Amino acid sequence: MKKYFYLFSIVAFIVLVAGAFFYFKPELPSKNFSWQNSFSSSPITFIKNIFSSNKISILVLGQPGDVKYQSPGGENLTDTIMVVQFNPDKNKIYIISIPRDIWVLENGDQMKVNEVFVKDKAPAAVSKVEDITGIYLDGYVVIDLAMVKDAVDYLGGVDVVLSRPAVDWVSGYTLSAGPHHLNGDDAVWLIRNRFDKEGDFFREKNQQQIIDDLFSKFSKLGAVDKISFIEKFILKSGLLKKSDLDESKIAGYALNTDLSKTKVSEIVMDFSTKLFESKMIPITFGTSTENVSVLLPLTGFENYSAIKNYIQNKISE
Repeated sequence: MKKYFYLFSIVAFIVLVAGAFFYFKPELPSKNFSWQNSFSSSPITFIKNIFSSNKISILVLGQPGDVKYQSPGGENLTDTIMVVQFNPDKNKIYIISIPRDIWVLENGDQMKVNEVFVKDKAPAAVSKVEDITGIYLDGYVVIDLAMVKDAVDYLGGVDVVLSRPAVDWVSGYTLSAGPHHLNGDDAVWLIRNRFDKEGDFFREKNQQQIIDDLFSKFSKLGAVDKISFIEKFILKSGLLKKSDLDESKIAGYALNTDLSKTKVSEIVMDFSTKLFESKMIPITFGTSTENVSVLLPLTGFENYSAIKNYIQNKISE
């Protein structure tokens, strides 16, 4: 009898929390009109999803924001583009980096994929990344890199190992090859740095390292510290204003996932994958023309079949 009473109490508590969440949601940070409303599910759907956790895929777009080492003109470009997929059956997170220089066709215009968000907003970016990867996206979130800086400092820094030196060609600032413990400013600098023979691929690999270490440090926090982190960097930061994630879809993961046992797998599509080739495209700016370096699929412009197959094989391993 005690067992059933205990179970009933848990269910009653969830119902009360779900009810409070939905009936008092106007008290949550209001959405800007340019972002989709993330509170789209009914209380019944919310409760149902708590007891189920299917595969979920989220588009993460990173903007520079107000950070050190900022270069003029790129404040709104989404130079960090990732698909984060969690597979609960494997208890595994896949982080798929999307090269910012992929040359795409969007709404009748040709541009780099990192310009799609700026010109046509988030739904267009979601649609284009779905075309490239073949992965259905459950939502998106836009992260200001200034928030990443603060999160790195909050967790005591991050540890990375550089395969070769990372250099800023303008200032001369350099991180040598080998292990480094980075503070927030240096981590964001490394996230943005692409002055390397691998270009954007070098940056993507370093981004993956930083995210992996951040995840590891967060997963080792105690319950109280995790709640404090979430409150500071998600609830109070305004992050939810720049997202269309349906909270009912992620409710089950918050309750059912043991992060300490979750594995992270990084996927970077560099030249070794033989998926892309680098091309110089002439672009007209006013009365002048400049050649811009872009990435094109080896299978042809806007043909992403090989990329989709590569990603599918990786996430099926």
